[in-house]
Amino acid sequence: MKNIALLLILVCSFSNAQISANRYVLTPAQLKGELVEIPIEGTPYVNEIFKKGESFFSGKFMAASLMRYNAMNEVIEIMDENGKSKELLRKKNITVVIDNVTYEVVAYKEGQRTKLGYLNPMNEGETILYYRPKKQFMQAENPENGYEDYQPAVYKDVSMFYIKKGNEPAEPVKLRKNQILRRLDRKNSLLKKFISEHNLNLKEKNDVVKLLEYYNSLQKTSDSYSGWGETGIGS
Repeated sequence: MKNIALLLILVCSFSNAQISANRYVLTPAQLKGELVEIPIEGTPYVNEIFKKGESFFSGKFMAASLMRYNAMNEVIEIMDENGKSKELLRKKNITVVIDNVTYEVVAYKEGQRTKLGYLNPMNEGETILYYRPKKQFMQAENPENGYEDYQPAVYKDVSMFYIKKGNEPAEPVKLRKNQILRRLDRKNSLLKKFISEHNLNLKEKNDVVKLLEYYNSLQKTSDSYSGWGETGIGS
């Protein structure tokens, strides 16, 4: 009962002010000021279908329910007993697993601000690559003349990657060699050697994960052998 009560505290009602997930949007017709029905391309969700999910607070299991991730509003939606959607609030120490995909509430940088959001961890360890699934709603555009069609409204994918080191907020990063190494500069020479020997392409997520796993192993070794910095291995 305590688990259920805490989960209810974390859940709030789904806002009616949000953009509907339907497939049509109304936009002013050019010149006439009429409203025209225009189809919306894409979806605000990672997957529109509610899937079996589990919620955890500070690593402790809370509850299981049908869930989906709204990537436009960046919230977990939970289906209640009446078939209505509720939102799970973004609070620290909350982790949700939906259809074997993990969503962690993580502090991340957006410009000069630090925010909390649901991010997908790609690996374990002190330094982690995160994926932030994000959709942006783009309004339909009026045609320049009466002979052209409307540009449809669309849910545009603007997802990003982040790297989080220790307790620091996650920093946005593009999957490029120079940007990845800039985030992991302390053992740059060893990392470059590892990249070359294993023919890693840091435009690929899986190869970035391999590099971070190696980087984390170096961190553990250097913590065990504090003299490494004096020999130049950890510099």
